[in-house]
Amino acid sequence: MEQFIRPGDTFHSLWNDDRLKVVDVSEEQLVVEFRHLPGRPRINREHFHHLFAQAFTILSGEATCMIDGETFTASEGETVHVAVGQLHHDPRPIDEKLIYRSTIRFSENGLENGTRMVLWFATIFGLSYEDGIAPSGLPKNPLQLMVSLDESVNGLKYDSPQIPGGVKPVLALGARIGRLFGYRPWYERHLPERNSTQPTRTSIAA
Repeated sequence: MEQFIRPGDTFHSLWNDDRLKVVDVSEEQLVVEFRHLPGRPRINREHFHHLFAQAFTILSGEATCMIDGETFTASEGETVHVAVGQLHHDPRPIDEKLIYRSTIRFSENGLENGTRMVLWFATIFGLSYEDGIAPSGLPKNPLQLMVSLDESVNGLKYDSPQIPGGVKPVLALGARIGRLFGYRPWYERHLPERNSTQPTRTSIAA
């Protein structure tokens, strides 16, 4: 896969003012930094991953974390480890801005899967600038929703107790229909402008 994503690339969501910054994307690992603000909507549900283990390092603020049903607080400087297949939710801000680093190590195809994951966020964040995001934080358009969810669930093996097994083939079918109508998991228009020195919506400062 062509290296569409590079260290330093930053993406911003108008829906909840989240920010994602790429620190490293390679065959060995994907490292990104997230900024979350308290009191903003989240799509951070309980879930687990089949393709990678993950570590969250709190860089600023305090976070509520959950692993295997146990909820606890993580503070600046602490790292939380999540194994492959372990139920969790990502760190959530408590009462101040939260910045944390997520380090992901894929079991296979690290560069390709890491790139696909960042492109997924780039699309969701980019659609927020086009009035394309529903109150749920996911795409408004039903066909785009199918394509995006299929990429996450069937492509990157995101899973959740809230996703019944029978939904996965439905997503795959819906995504095939969506692709026939021109919908894609990601779009070049949502990527940073490589040849421009002017700030864009994908390079908003913290």
